[in-house]
Amino acid sequence: MHVIDDASPLAGENSETLAASTAYLLLSISGTDETTGQTLMARQNYLHSALRWNHGFVDILTTTDGIDYFDYTRFHEVEPL
Repeated sequence: MHVIDDASPLAGENSETLAASTAYLLLSISGTDETTGQTLMARQNYLHSALRWNHGFVDILTTTDGIDYFDYTRFHEVEPL
């Protein structure tokens, strides 16, 4: 996750300034398929209008008896900070 602090390129930006500059964010993710060992990649553009200010993603990881469980049904959920 990207923390927006004084060193961030997004420092001082808000929804109005991003809209005026027609800004968007590009998210790139890569991982490895555990079965085949192949590299998987995904890319998604997010327009300024899709950004949720002062929100964070819901944690999809829980651990029970030392076993990690991922609830991918909540992958896109956000909550206010």
